[in-house]
Amino acid sequence: HYPSLNKQTAEYLVFDCDSSGTVNDVNFSLSNSLYQTFVNEGKENGDWQKRQVMVKFTEKYRTAYLGRNMTMLDSLFSDDAVIIVGRELKKTKIKEEYRYAKLSEEQPDIQYLQYTKDEYLKKQAQKFKSEKDMFLNFSSFAISKKNKQAGMYGLSMRQSYNATNYSDEGYLFLLVDFAKESPQIYVRSWQPQ
Repeated sequence: HYPSLNKQTAEYLVFDCDSSGTVNDVNFSLSNSLYQTFVNEGKENGDWQKRQVMVKFTEKYRTAYLGRNMTMLDSLFSDDAVIIVGRELKKTKIKEEYRYAKLSEEQPDIQYLQYTKDEYLKKQAQKFKSEKDMFLNFSSFAISKKNKQAGMYGLSMRQSYNATNYSDEGYLFLLVDFAKESPQIYVRSWQPQ
């Protein structure tokens, strides 16, 4: 229940157990429809095991935000990560920014800012403290292989973000190295819907 957002949702948890049945991790799950899409694509492409790791990673990412878990969030990003965030602009002058091309006048004016991992996590910790309620959801999801680099995949999601003082909807892109034992994000980028 998110009182300041006037929102209530049902969330499902995924329990990960070792071979003896001991629970070693719990995360918020993706929606069942997204999960079924991955199962079907994995069967068609013969790469369900790889996709399972990607689904699990995305569930950990979402859980870190919903649980405001800075330690988990820190572990998901590479120390060299490039993080690009966007925010809707109010009518003010812009100094340094990344630009995107508006396809219609209905699209908002957006400013893009690039952060290091440390800068981003510091800002995120401040948001976690200042927002009474936060909700993050993904309504679409696509996986793409990064050229010929082993283990590098792009995860593209349509993201809905609602917080007490701010909300947006757009597309989140994560470039993740799954070749490591603990996958890590090397690029995080957001653009408006």
